[in-house]
Amino acid sequence: MRCLLLVTILLCYSGHATSALIGSALADGDDIGLVHYHNELSTPFTSSQDAFQIIALDSALIGPEQLWDRSAEAGKTDTLGLIDTSGAVRGRVFAVSDTVNSDTSSGALTASWTFSVAGFRALELGLDIAAMGDFEHSDQFTFRYAFDDEDMRPLWQSSVDVSSMQEYELASGVRINLDDPLMMANERVSNEFRHFSHNFTDLGSELTIALTAKTDGGSEVFAFNNLKIQGERTVAAPVPEPNGLLTLVIAIGLCSMRCRV
Repeated sequence: MRCLLLVTILLCYSGHATSALIGSALADGDDIGLVHYHNELSTPFTSSQDAFQIIALDSALIGPEQLWDRSAEAGKTDTLGLIDTSGAVRGRVFAVSDTVNSDTSSGALTASWTFSVAGFRALELGLDIAAMGDFEHSDQFTFRYAFDDEDMRPLWQSSVDVSSMQEYELASGVRINLDDPLMMANERVSNEFRHFSHNFTDLGSELTIALTAKTDGGSEVFAFNNLKIQGERTVAAPVPEPNGLLTLVIAIGLCSMRCRV
């Protein structure tokens, strides 16, 4: 019995490290591990229908109209929107619409989120993206990242498929066909939030995720949320873990020695 217990304990300790949530923003609940948030647009645009900002998803429904899908509300019709307003809405999104306006010189703006990742490795970034509209080549959405004080590196770059059309389904079930859908990392984006993820091999104390966007026109909208970072905790003096077979051999050997005593 003691031999069997020894084998079981050794096998349990041979398991791999598990990933833990170490950073979160634009999700339900409080931010986690967020050191700094910066937005080049220090105050909202003059027009309430233009956006490059965090928007709370609550009953007030404050934000550009093109963000809200009102098609399922009683007595309402709608042909554009990302967030279904017919039920309870909660959380936050970062919304982008018509940044080329009288409030900006070039229309291109950047917002960034910096998280503390010290003591973690095998980092994974995840976030959800949605967009709807008849986009043009001039509409650009770029995600980048940097560790500590390093220069920003590309993560995902948008493009526009000007040779095709995309069908969008609104909350009411109405289907809308629009030309020139938006692509992100060569994947089509629709008005239903889609998950994107990236694994990092780099290490650092802080990780910054940035979005730079430029879009012209009030009939197009882009948003993302559920920005999360997961990682495995590092140790001060890492020791290579034996694989499962080696651990089993060691356990059986120790057990055999114990049983002969």
